[in-house]
Amino acid sequence: MFILAQPSVTTRWETQFELARWTVGAGLVVGVALVAAGLYAIIWMYRREGRGNLTQRGRIALTAIRCALLLLIGLIALEPVLARYQHRHVRATTLVLIDDSASMAVRDRYRNASDQARVVPVVGSVPESGVSRIDVARQFLAREQTEWLRRLAAKNRVEVFRFSDRAAPLKSREPANDSAEDAETPPASTGSDGPATDPTRWQLRAAGPATDVGRAVREAVGSLGGAPAAAVIVLSDGGLNQGEPPDAIGRFLESRGVPLYAVGLGDPAEPVNVRVTEVIGPRHAFARDPFSVTVQVAAEGIDSRPLSVELLRLAPGGDADSAVLVDRRDVAPDENGVYPPLSFECRVNEAGPVVFTARVPLLPDEAVETDNARDTLPPVDVLDGRMRLLLVAGGPSYEYRFLTRLLERDETVDVSCWLQSAGTRAVRDGDIVIDHLPQTAEELAAYDVFILVDPNPAGLPPEWPARVATQIDDFGRGMLFAADSKWTSVFLRDPRMQPLLELLPVVFDSEAELIINQLGRYQRAAWPLVIPPESAGSPLLRQADAAAASLEAWSRLEGVFWHYPVRREKPAATVLLRHGNPRMAGPYGPHVLYAVQYAGSGRTAWLGFNSTWRWQRYGPEYFERFWIQAIRYLMEGKLLGGKQRGVIMTDQDQFNAGDTVVVTLRALDERFEPVTVPSIDLEVVQSDEAPRTVVLTATPGREGFYQGRFVVDRVGPVRISATLPGGAGAPAAVQRDLVVRP
Repeated sequence: MFILAQPSVTTRWETQFELARWTVGAGLVVGVALVAAGLYAIIWMYRREGRGNLTQRGRIALTAIRCALLLLIGLIALEPVLARYQHRHVRATTLVLIDDSASMAVRDRYRNASDQARVVPVVGSVPESGVSRIDVARQFLAREQTEWLRRLAAKNRVEVFRFSDRAAPLKSREPANDSAEDAETPPASTGSDGPATDPTRWQLRAAGPATDVGRAVREAVGSLGGAPAAAVIVLSDGGLNQGEPPDAIGRFLESRGVPLYAVGLGDPAEPVNVRVTEVIGPRHAFARDPFSVTVQVAAEGIDSRPLSVELLRLAPGGDADSAVLVDRRDVAPDENGVYPPLSFECRVNEAGPVVFTARVPLLPDEAVETDNARDTLPPVDVLDGRMRLLLVAGGPSYEYRFLTRLLERDETVDVSCWLQSAGTRAVRDGDIVIDHLPQTAEELAAYDVFILVDPNPAGLPPEWPARVATQIDDFGRGMLFAADSKWTSVFLRDPRMQPLLELLPVVFDSEAELIINQLGRYQRAAWPLVIPPESAGSPLLRQADAAAASLEAWSRLEGVFWHYPVRREKPAATVLLRHGNPRMAGPYGPHVLYAVQYAGSGRTAWLGFNSTWRWQRYGPEYFERFWIQAIRYLMEGKLLGGKQRGVIMTDQDQFNAGDTVVVTLRALDERFEPVTVPSIDLEVVQSDEAPRTVVLTATPGREGFYQGRFVVDRVGPVRISATLPGGAGAPAAVQRDLVVRP
């Protein structure tokens, strides 16, 4: 917050006599003509007056009196007044804004002689290692022989600000002395004493997270408190990466009659720089389970040469000497000069957090030497043990057959299958063969995820749905319901199944069978799967390392022949796939084919079509990746929540700067009953900013669930936390760590 500037004001009073109705125009001309005509008439009549015995002197006296009276009437008509004027001279302020963002730490070597000749008068000389842009700014402000700020201050008051993502009055550092080596003075304003000439006085750090010139200009102009601004001068390297475009800034200043002057800093030649822009790994992985770490690099000023990229693995807190080389790969740019992402396959045998570091070698004459390496944030949490799955199916459909083969091959999964149509003496599929359907709470607690593939409700014990729902709601288990044409309608109409239906992310339509009969049970041609724009980047839909390649892969996969129509998704659900047939739509939009949501402490998913097995014709990786990603998503409910008083949930862990983060909070009281307060405060701590509060409001129809949203505008780690109302003993606070990418 700025303290409004107190403008320099000089006051002078002036008193003068004025005629209020003295105007220039037809009225004044007519008035003067009438008075002149009256005077002429008076003089003419008295010169010819022959009556009485008036002497010549008497006639002259009467003429003078009447003329004076006429003139007095004319003067009164002009309304004479005595006016008193106050003259106030308000001195305008020149605003100087100095870029203090991280890009100003770039060291320029000024390889071209003409460019170096322009900067040498300011900095004296350019060392071999280069000179940082922020040092150029300091020297430009402080060199005594330029007297730049002195000359500005000769006409107007000067206020100096530093800015990155926002403006702040610039503080200066006093020269070192015995008592206070780094004493700070109030905000620097240049008056009659002129500016400081020691470059160390200007406290510029070049550490800001972004360059938002528009916000800085508005805040600097607003700090004047209505006083006029003579001009705005911006010293920057021109790297606008946040906020308003330059034309909007120009229109804002033009509306106030304030000119804008830009002083460019830095080497105008294209810099040489190679950087690692992104390292993406999974939030959780299982020991001995392969997973991918994706690395994105970028480069400027090196033409189209290939780059060597290394991926290293180290434990958190470990140094580079303890790092283990995972792999080294070369990558070349495409025809547009863009380097495609690299995917490194990793496998970790021990449980615990693991940090992966991607790096590229430092090139000669590189402008920035601090961005050649980047770590995964947060670290990959490697879990020991295997996921336990219970798969219940009404019959041996193609979906069931392909899915059981996949899960039996996966080294991180222990699957038990219960095929309801099999005979009582049949040998069941799965890694862990069972001879009966798990029913008791103890038996069900052994499983992490329940997959129901078109189950027959008649083959489920009456207490089974409620017990499975308890495992999901209270203990963080996951459940996926895959619809098919034989038993799904019967299952959804069975009142005993209601505890499970309440947890699914869709609202079912009582007229679904009529809709199916009207539209046809099977379509003769496959209709495409449509990914909503807001779900295009969901990790659950990733079919390739790059987002564009993933969407392209989805466009190749075979679409839908049969699906089970539902009315709509629930308020807290995320729709991942919709039907591409315009006829398959209702009042709430195209039919939902795939949706997920948080359900209590766990997660649930609805798969409304039965043809993912057909994707095998395009390669087994599409079918396998789809199902493994879904199962791991459902498993995370147990990893993150379990039997806790609360859990904070977001759609993903990594966001881009400017994204909106939707937060769902599950809150329980000390008796593990849903909290019923109308709202809960969420604290957001991002980088070095002061904490901000986001209000989460209760979700209608879902007791204990609260939802809110906020925008992340700074790159780096973000911690969100909430204190749950009431309760002693059990933890009363929950938190979650996120990462914001450039």
